[in-house]
Amino acid sequence: MEILKEISAMIKLAIILVLGLSVLAAPCVYDADPREPSPLAAFFTRN
Repeated sequence: MEILKEISAMIKLAIILVLGLSVLAAPCVYDADPREPSPLAAFFTRN
């Protein structure tokens, strides 16, 4: 029973991560020629 709880927690985390990455990557996918940087590009250039 504990194994199922651990697996479901890992699946929830994976879903959340995929949704978060899709939100960050969406401007890159929809804009073939962006005039402003995407959130993903801003994240990497901030350092």
